[in-house]
Amino acid sequence: MGSLVALTAAVLACAASPAAAGEFHGVVSQGNLTDADYDRMASGKVGTLRLNVRWANVQPDAGTPPASWNWAAYDAVFASAAQRGVRVLPALDAPSPPGIADPPTDTSGRRAFAKFAGEVAARYGRGGSFWSGQPARPVKAFQIYNEQNGPSYWRARPNARKYGKLLRAGSQAIRREDRRAEVVLGGMFSTPSGRGAINSWIYLKKLYRVKKIERTFDTVAVHPYSNSLRGIKYQVRKVRSAMKRNGDRRADLRITEFGWGSARHGNLNLGRKGQARMLTKAFRLFENNKRSWNLKGAVWFSFQDNPDGACSFCATSGLFKANRDPKPSWGAFKRAARR
Repeated sequence: MGSLVALTAAVLACAASPAAAGEFHGVVSQGNLTDADYDRMASGKVGTLRLNVRWANVQPDAGTPPASWNWAAYDAVFASAAQRGVRVLPALDAPSPPGIADPPTDTSGRRAFAKFAGEVAARYGRGGSFWSGQPARPVKAFQIYNEQNGPSYWRARPNARKYGKLLRAGSQAIRREDRRAEVVLGGMFSTPSGRGAINSWIYLKKLYRVKKIERTFDTVAVHPYSNSLRGIKYQVRKVRSAMKRNGDRRADLRITEFGWGSARHGNLNLGRKGQARMLTKAFRLFENNKRSWNLKGAVWFSFQDNPDGACSFCATSGLFKANRDPKPSWGAFKRAARR
């Protein structure tokens, strides 16, 4: 359920607000973010904003050199979040720019993607060029792609071996810029649909078959959408089991999307009160299992409603309505983040 992030147009010039308390509790946006939205994040103790950094939005085409890439919209988000003490978790995401294979699984495509990943790290990571002269909240973790185990975002029949090669290329480029960077797998939707879709734990087992692939990443990421907490626990435990069986039990885990809609009918829609109730229970589940799951954070999908949402519950998955009126789930999020 990756988000379509439409971004603000200008960097704020105001002074930094107090830092958010911790980075465990996060959100992802599926629409425009305004100055007031960032203020709400600060007041609600949102620690992490997961941001899909769309490759094609930055690099116009295969022949455009980095000096001419367009970072303006993303600069605005990084600056606005940093000023409120919110850490951005960038997901380096599809589609590829025109002239580059999509997904970029051939040799030239992997090289181009690695260049993109390295440029993101050089700009927004530790010591990044973007932070000169303004409040810094550099990126410490970089996510490589999004829901690569399903065809919706991989844009081809999912293939763990090909993703592994892309992961290796991107990871090496990021670590050349910051050897301490946390490299995060693309968030795997636990039970995707479509041609060739692979459940997250099965996909992960296939990925571990790529020689020495565990050296290329630090953290596994999942999107354990479910109608129940029992379903979430089942999915996470299956993933943790795959990690353990492949000698990677010490690797960290991030839940980079989870959520429910506030509509009354349809898959993963629970009504306004039901949405708030499940948010509270889910965050408590994640908090209680930080140690046993090596869990570094959980990101709610999404910050605000989007009538054009791309899934069965996306239109009402927000903590706020599209007009920014808060729902009961916003109050539940704030209480969870302040525990």
